[in-house]
Amino acid sequence: MFYNSTTRTYCGVRAPLFKIVVDIRSGGFVGYTALLWDDRNSEANRDAVLVMAVAGAWWGKGLGTEICRWTLARAFDSLALHRVSVGVFENNLRALAVCWNSGFVQEGVRRKASMVSPGRWEDVVLMGILKEDYLEEQGRAQAAESAQALEARAQDRALEREMAYALALDSEEEQGADPDVEDPDAENGVLRDTQTREDGRSPSYEHIVSEDLYDEESEESWIMASQGEERENVEEA
Repeated sequence: MFYNSTTRTYCGVRAPLFKIVVDIRSGGFVGYTALLWDDRNSEANRDAVLVMAVAGAWWGKGLGTEICRWTLARAFDSLALHRVSVGVFENNLRALAVCWNSGFVQEGVRRKASMVSPGRWEDVVLMGILKEDYLEEQGRAQAAESAQALEARAQDRALEREMAYALALDSEEEQGADPDVEDPDAENGVLRDTQTREDGRSPSYEHIVSEDLYDEESEESWIMASQGEERENVEEA
């Protein structure tokens, strides 16, 4: 969306912000948004009134909320307003949803304040948002985004570990290794040797060795030394 600057008045009322919203691709009219000083005390109190509309062709696309949040960002971040007020017809459910989703709270109701057709009156829901409400809403949104980002990174790391383990198993199978020897919970290539050795001898002990440090001759020497110690113990006995 493109927010085009226009005049500083709206229907003869001074407006610190008034933007026409158009679609970048087609250049078509999407809607407008404005912040108005509705009385002489409004500017002194830094309390502007929000007026906005979205063309029917763009309904249901979430643009109303996007435009409203954009306007609030300008109101509090750029114009240093204290609060923004808005009045919504009670039957305008789309507009009410936009306000709720943007952080407005209901402050009251003007009963039968607007004549929508001859003899038919409608209540106007009064809503407002303070700067501290806006900042709190922004903080929650940022916290939610951070939590989602952390969860996504954790899922990516878990997927990478699973893929690495699967590739390691495929590689061992291609090399003729026995994948049952590997403990999937072990780290740094650590194996738990509980299998029968290739020379047919079954070890009478359970030990942990590293693939990088495993040495057949060293293990053979260790076994011989152990057997020698056993013989010495038997002779002494």
